Amino acid sequence: MSEQNPLQTELEYFQKHKQEYLKLYKGQFVLIKGEEFAGAFTTEAEAYKAGNYWYDKRYILVGFRMPVYNSQFFENFPDGRHKISPLVLATIGPVLAVSVSIPQALAELYTKQQVPLPSPITGMALIDTGATRSCVHGPIMSELKVNPIGVVTSHTAAGPVLHSLYPAHFTFPVAKIEIDFASVVGADLSGQMIDNQQLIALIGRDVLSMGIFVYNGSTGTFSFAM
Repeated sequence: MSEQNPLQTELEYFQKHKQEYLKLYKGQFVLIKGEEFAGAFTTEAEAYKAGNYWYDKRYILVGFRMPVYNSQFFENFPDGRHKISPLVLATIGPVLAVSVSIPQALAELYTKQQVPLPSPITGMALIDTGATRSCVHGPIMSELKVNPIGVVTSHTAAGPVLHSLYPAHFTFPVAKIEIDFASVVGADLSGQMIDNQQLIALIGRDVLSMGIFVYNGSTGTFSFAM
């Protein structure tokens, strides 16, 4: 008779909740004892310590990898020197390169119908903690020939404003992150330039709620992971 895996209960419990943990704790280490979730930890060492302290060394650690984008801003001087500058981050904001394309479902339909896919449009995206939902520069979606699927009202200092909603796909090539949106808000970002590049998207709290965003003003750095 074969001996049962001493962590069989924990393994089965983990498999049952795996998809939930991937969404909530991607990139972290989860600690499970029996059929009890004990917590998520940023490092294996933290989970190991907690497991020893709470459960007398009977635990299971499960790690997930997640893309992490780190950005640090420098100030350049005429003589070729440069130094870390919190002022640059404060002036420009947490930005990263983005490529906006048609939503995945539409791309799959075009492929089946042998319709050429429109080329993605590239520019800059700003992480905006004040935005409830992510936004895209409206004219881009018209250029991609993506029709609006609804409207939403945003409240501004000038009063309520109606905006169209579009399905869209965002790719952040340097961060190696892709997001397929059921809908983003079409906004007018005309004239918004960052380092001579057009601002074409805002990353709102709908995205931030699925990941980790760290803004370190004193060192002029930020990190974004999901």
